[in-house]
Formats: sequence, C-alpha cells, structure tokens
Amino acid sequence: MGLTSLIGRIGKIFEADSNAALDKAEDPAIMTRQAVKDLKDKLQKALDAEVHLKALVIDKRTNAQKNQSAADDWGHKAEQILDKDDHNQVSAADGDRLAKEALAQQASAQQAADRYAAEATTQQAVLDGMDKKVKELHDLIDEAQNQSEELAAREESAEATKDISRELSSVGVDNTHDLIDRMRRKTEESEHMAQAYTELDKANTSTKDEINNLLGPTSVAGSDDALAALKAKRAAKTNPNG
Repeated sequence: MGLTSLIGRIGKIFEADSNAALDKAEDPAIMTRQAVKDLKDKLQKALDAEVHLKALVIDKRTNAQKNQSAADDWGHKAEQILDKDDHNQVSAADGDRLAKEALAQQASAQQAADRYAAEATTQQAVLDGMDKKVKELHDLIDEAQNQSEELAAREESAEATKDISRELSSVGVDNTHDLIDRMRRKTEESEHMAQAYTELDKANTSTKDEINNLLGPTSVAGSDDALAALKAKRAAKTNPNG
C-alpha cells in the first residue's frame, strides 16, 4: 500500500471517529445533563454573590444605625450644654462653643447615617433583583432537571426500539415465521414417521408373539410339568412291560 493511500485511510478513520464523537456530544440526554450542571454552577456563583451582597447591606445598615445613634447622642449633648448655660452652670461663651461643637458632631454623624442608609437602600434594591434572578434560576434548574430525566427516558426508549427494529429488519419477520412453520412441519413429519413404524411393527407381529402376548410368559411350574411328562414317556419306551 502506498503512503498516499495509507494517509487517506487514516484520514477517513479520524473523520469517522470525529463524526462519532460529534454524534455522542449531541446526545440529548448528555447535553441536557451538562446544561443542568452548568446552571447549578452558575446558581452556586449567584448564591455566593448574594451572600456577599447581603453581608454588605447588613454592614451598611449597621453603620447607619451606629451613626444615627451617635447623631442623636450629640444632639442630646448639645441640649444638655444649653441647659447648663441656662442654669449658669457654664459661661455663655463656653456654652455656645461646646454646643456648636456638639451640633457639628451631630451633623457629621447624621450625614454618615444618611449616607449609609441610602447605600443600604440601593444595595437592598440590587439584592432584591438578584434574589428574584436566583429564584428564576432555581425554577429553570428544576425545569431543566425534569426535561433531562424525560429526555433520558425517551432516548433510552428510542434506542431500545431502534435496536429491536434493527434486529427484526435484519432477521425478517416473514423469514422467522417461515422458519417456525418449516420446523413445525419437520416435527410433524418425524411424529408421523414414528407412528408409521409403530403400526408396521404391530402388523409384522407373528401368531406366536400374539399368543405369548395374550397368555404371558411360560411359568416355571409349567416347564417342570413338561419335563416330568417327557421323562415318563421316555421311561415307558424303555420298559414297555413296566
């Protein structure tokens, strides 16, 4: 075989293997199971992202609450300072200075609280949208899982039907029926031959055999009597006067 022919044959083998691999890769059951696996991987990533986002929302809300508490506390301190000023427990100048500082701290804390609260609201909206998508992904996975199981069952049934049809096609239903009929006739012929031999054997049975069959085998006692009679007859011939 020439080198060119050999290369050509190898190329055909690789082409056949590639086509077989492609057919296998396009198997509905295999592809749907892979799709379910991919969806589950995506779901896990989405759940991980959702957990991080929830943690972020909790952190924002916690910081908003802390800063709101601080703002409320600084506002209460500013009022306490003014109360002391009203009761001359602190000079007017110091009261105003300290009250302004307390109000400045209150404003700063309030700004932080408002900022964290707004960020938490924004992140919560994103989280709500993500939660909706995760639920949709859950539903899609359930649907794909059901479809995968159904397609696997249908594919298995189709393969079994195809194999049966292939076998029936290769053997041939009519050929099988003909074979069974031929074997039945052959068996019937054998039975008829056996019956004919039996009837022929009966027809060739001798009269003696019929008598023996009718009377049964000669008994031992009958043989002894015949022997005694034969001996008496011989003795009479030997001694006529006896």
